Amino acid sequence: MEPITLSRRERERRMRQRLMLDAARQVFAEKGYRTATLDEIAQRAEFGKGTLYNYFPKGKEELFFAIFDDLHEDFAAIIRRHFGMPGPAQSIQDRILGLFSDALAYLHENGDLLLIMLKESDRILFGDDPDHARRLHRHDAEMTGLMVPALEDAIARGEVRAMPLLPAAHMILSQIEGYMRFHVICRHHLSNGTFDELPPGAPPSMEDAVQFLTDFVCFGLHSPAGSPVSTSSP
Repeated sequence: MEPITLSRRERERRMRQRLMLDAARQVFAEKGYRTATLDEIAQRAEFGKGTLYNYFPKGKEELFFAIFDDLHEDFAAIIRRHFGMPGPAQSIQDRILGLFSDALAYLHENGDLLLIMLKESDRILFGDDPDHARRLHRHDAEMTGLMVPALEDAIARGEVRAMPLLPAAHMILSQIEGYMRFHVICRHHLSNGTFDELPPGAPPSMEDAVQFLTDFVCFGLHSPAGSPVSTSSP
């Protein structure tokens, strides 16, 4: 298939759109969704407010969901990287380890923005607009669906016991969200002075957290065969 060559006008349009989205990400991360204004976003992007509306007619809400879509694509790309077409050389444990490693690295790079997204996603899912809620559910369904072939392959090879595939995928991804909430919220309160120091049990180093989450998903509360159970914190 021949690559599509964009016209100069379209390239410029996409570049402006990207600048606006980058500015919105920064303002949302700093101010929060409710406090952020289109004036601030336009000023940060160095465009007039009217130009912003030309690209995003619904204003702040449309910008927010465009960013949500970007974050979804980033996470979907991470899942594809590690749960692509199954291969016998890679164990499910290695796939999960790689997934957690990349996902937590992404979290550490985008923590402030992800905190805003976590807050707003709960509001959207329990809000009065079914279209917005369905949009988030479609994102979740796509990400869990990407994991199913590798999980199915692991079950067929006897590496994983038989279990419902979509709930299993949900549970794996929920570990990332759980760590994300704990990590981002702890850091948020520490920087705001709510905590003088991180509370007991606060997230460990990223490397330790990746290994802990992988072991927890793969072995639960049981020790891996041949490994002693550690009673120390990770």
